[in-house]
Amino acid sequence: SITIQNSGGTNIIDSSGLVSTSAFQFGGTVFANNSRTTSSGTYVDLSNTSLNIVLSRASNVLIMALATTRFNNMAIDDTKAGNVAMNINGTTEDWPPSMIAPASTTTNTWSPASIQETLSYIKIKQFLSGTNTIKLQFNTSGGAGTSVFEILDTSIHYVVLGN
Repeated sequence: SITIQNSGGTNIIDSSGLVSTSAFQFGGTVFANNSRTTSSGTYVDLSNTSLNIVLSRASNVLIMALATTRFNNMAIDDTKAGNVAMNINGTTEDWPPSMIAPASTTTNTWSPASIQETLSYIKIKQFLSGTNTIKLQFNTSGGAGTSVFEILDTSIHYVVLGN
């Protein structure tokens, strides 16, 4: 049987296969369970959602994020939508596919503020060596309504796919 070690003597591959705890870095998680709101039409930072990923070389990184959303102060004819985006090293990327919590309704038989939606993000991105920052941003778009987009719970996780 063959064992492959890194320069520090840690087993990366052994007779059973890939040693995932050595080969894949799970570096951090950020959780926030406080209410944050916006009525801004441009993306603004979502507080308590910033996470640094420090890499010794360029690597592919699996990013996973969740955001529980709802609308407050929504009029029945409100046509606004709430948007959540991932900001990676200063560049805002809309979540694929389009992650929009709808804010419009044509009936008043239910309260839009009572509807919560969990938006999720899972994507593999290539990062350069050094410190990389990921964070969530949010805004409202469309229409002239008065709705306030609210984020309740958020979490961001990552796994470096190889060292």
